[in-house]
Amino acid sequence: MTDYFDQAYDATMDHEGKGKRTNHKLDPGKESYSGISRVHHPGWGGWKLIDKWLKPGEPLNPNEVNLLEPMVRAFYRRQFWNPIAGDQLAKLSPAIALKLFDTGVNAGLERASQWLQEALNLLNRNKKIYPDLLPDGDIGGITLGTLKMALVSRPPTKEVTEQRILKILTVKYGGRWVWLMEQFPEREEFRGIFDRV
Repeated sequence: MTDYFDQAYDATMDHEGKGKRTNHKLDPGKESYSGISRVHHPGWGGWKLIDKWLKPGEPLNPNEVNLLEPMVRAFYRRQFWNPIAGDQLAKLSPAIALKLFDTGVNAGLERASQWLQEALNLLNRNKKIYPDLLPDGDIGGITLGTLKMALVSRPPTKEVTEQRILKILTVKYGGRWVWLMEQFPEREEFRGIFDRV
């Protein structure tokens, strides 16, 4: 059986900077390592090791990066994959699971999960296929069951429905970043975020 978490993690690390330590003055997350923000996740165990090994601004050596990697991977599984029921979601649609994971890492899990629920509401033919979901940001049995219904409904095909959901997630994610850049022009510094869309 494929562990889709590994695929999701590797794809997200391409954007988050696997093994890289950053501290951009315009980033609200401030200091981060492999995309883990010290501001948002100060209790992550890797910070103790990083603080022990380094003076501010120094890069980690390859051995230290290798020692931290299992901690980083476990963090992303626990904090981002498990809360979206990633294993169950991937059984229904690996593509949606990977997209929701990556979007949740960057835009927040609750927001990303709400976008999935809103996408399902938009595709239910005015409640003819299934009832609207409450977009509460919780990926549980009701959302998974609704996604399953959406993917097996004909017409269209499963692949068409899946692509529509992915496009809605992409539009919502891109729209959020457009809004952020309009409200906070300094965020234009992070224009590379659109490579993720």
